[in-house]
Amino acid sequence: MRRSIAVALTLALLALAVAPAARAEDPTPETRFLLRVRGDAAGFGWYRITPAEDGLTRIEGETVLKLLQDGRETVLRSRRSTLVGPEDRIPRAYRATISRDADTSEYDCRHEGEAFVLEAKIRGTPARASFPLASIGAFLDYNAPEHFEIFLRGRLRESRPFQCSAVVTEMMSALPVQGRIGGEEEVEVDGGTVRATRVEFSALGMLYRAWIDSAGRLARIEVPSQKFAAVRTERRLEELELTPADLIRSFTVPLQPAGGVKPPGPAARRPGGVREARFRVRVRTGENRMDGEVLSNLHQTLTPADPTTGPVEPGWIVGTLTVHPNLRAGRDGARPTADDAVRLAEFLLPEDAIESDAPEIRARAAEVIPDGTPPLEAARRAADWVHGSMSYETQLVSALAAHQGRVGDCLSMARLTIALLRARGVPARVIGGIALGGGRRLGQHHWVEVWGGTWCGWIQIDPTYGQSEGIDAFHLDLWRQGTIDGSAENEVVLEGWE
Repeated sequence: MRRSIAVALTLALLALAVAPAARAEDPTPETRFLLRVRGDAAGFGWYRITPAEDGLTRIEGETVLKLLQDGRETVLRSRRSTLVGPEDRIPRAYRATISRDADTSEYDCRHEGEAFVLEAKIRGTPARASFPLASIGAFLDYNAPEHFEIFLRGRLRESRPFQCSAVVTEMMSALPVQGRIGGEEEVEVDGGTVRATRVEFSALGMLYRAWIDSAGRLARIEVPSQKFAAVRTERRLEELELTPADLIRSFTVPLQPAGGVKPPGPAARRPGGVREARFRVRVRTGENRMDGEVLSNLHQTLTPADPTTGPVEPGWIVGTLTVHPNLRAGRDGARPTADDAVRLAEFLLPEDAIESDAPEIRARAAEVIPDGTPPLEAARRAADWVHGSMSYETQLVSALAAHQGRVGDCLSMARLTIALLRARGVPARVIGGIALGGGRRLGQHHWVEVWGGTWCGWIQIDPTYGQSEGIDAFHLDLWRQGTIDGSAENEVVLEGWE
């Protein structure tokens, strides 16, 4: 199943982790965190601060998270070194090695004049990005608790609420982060409680909560929708019994056929293989960007639940979704009109993590999509190229990084497809929700909408699944960018399909 697990791993945070056992003799104390997923200890992390040359500080840390993926145990490990000054928002230099079993990526970040440069080898493939220092307000490696401590401590000195652009290491991109400062409260750490200031912030459609104590140290950070928490601890690795976390439960919803309804077979995964499917849904989403076209459009119609059954809490999508395959057959024609271009200007421009103006993206787009190609044929060409050129990995990256490294998750593939289309003047945007994968589970997913013209409207394609001429009736549109709230009692019942 192709789903955005990276939203809750690399972005939804902190694969926090395993410290080496033999550190009792070290003169410099280290800060440790216990990683909990659904209450179980799945990892342990540490970082240590030491003086460096010229009044700078060096922060060294390591992270390991144990996971179950497709029924087997895998290990995520991050080793890193940060060089930072007392007033720095952005480190002077940063190096990290991040591995998933035998696959390794390396990151080298540094100041070059007035720019902050990231160079990487993502599973051996070079990648590079550069950002003006004046345009970024923070730097985050979502595997590194020390970076969150620096980021959040800086926010406590600023206005409330706050917003800034943060460079995210593994995404090779700068993304918006916004949040607010709360009051002081007692918060649980491993082995007791401490008094700390609460900070809430959001990025990539998810809400994070963190607590900073009076000494400016991170006490706890959590992602409520994924039942994830990283808590400060004094315990050592040898005192812990680690349980690999089965995160698939946080990213999927079981598909339950109603009484007498036959479960869908392989035909359900083919565009046009199922003419119509009807779902009774009760799903809670995390923070997400929505508009009025998401839940009811050319692909599906939402019939809200009877209001007499009682009020629906904010964040819940409750009702019946009637979903049809969304096909391009016979619908291609002239390119979008001038009126379309004005009305849809935002979907023709580059944006955070969709770098359609990057020279190498523009060159690739010209190679893949010849001049004069109609919009939906352009969409087919772009999606086929992305599907055939990239390897799926639970790593969320920008369009440019996906193009350079040729790996990424479903949202990464969607971004690259959109960047190629926008570079050729075709309006395109992200849409997502849940989609049928292997077995009988609907997994969190993102795909693409392409504007085919006033008479055609938005047509959906899925480069991750290789559905380049339309999508099947088992894609349920829920958000522009979002997540499933894995802490909720979500339910999807298949009431019938034809």
